[in-house]
Amino acid sequence: MSSLQKISLKKLFTLQGSEFESYHNVLKHLQPHPFLQPTPIVDFTFGEVAKIKMLLQNTTFENVIELFKTIFKIDEGLIYNMDVVQFYETFNWINNEVKQIIEREVENLSSEPDSKLKDAGVDSLNIFKELNTLILLGEKFATPPQEVENWNYSLVFGLMLHNKITNDINRRLVELNKTKAND
Repeated sequence: MSSLQKISLKKLFTLQGSEFESYHNVLKHLQPHPFLQPTPIVDFTFGEVAKIKMLLQNTTFENVIELFKTIFKIDEGLIYNMDVVQFYETFNWINNEVKQIIEREVENLSSEPDSKLKDAGVDSLNIFKELNTLILLGEKFATPPQEVENWNYSLVFGLMLHNKITNDINRRLVELNKTKAND
């Protein structure tokens, strides 16, 4: 292919291997910019943010369509007919937004579990991913996990951060009390 032409998203996904790669290798570097005025992803529900993350992990054509429908609340026809420049600018914006969310979660919510918890097998809970958060907050607020899933993502993040900081303080307090008892 000697030059790229303006095509629709639907046409892009019908291109064969090297033709598709020619477009993808150029367009993936476009500056992130949504084609519509979006709601910030952190303002979605916790369940919607989890769905967006999952769809981005496996970017099939169907998942991309579902991703755009979830974020922009638009008809499939509009998505299919987007030009590839609009699509890539928007897709890059989505990727950046989700990357920032994940980085914020890792930076603020991650902690090394107690060695006794590790020995007991706490890592086996990792298969439940976001369900762990839903269960924890559901138990804390006597609310079914399905209801917590519909809470605003920012609220859930704030509650989880509060929970982590409280646990860190309690862990340090136990250590301080052990140190004083040994003196």
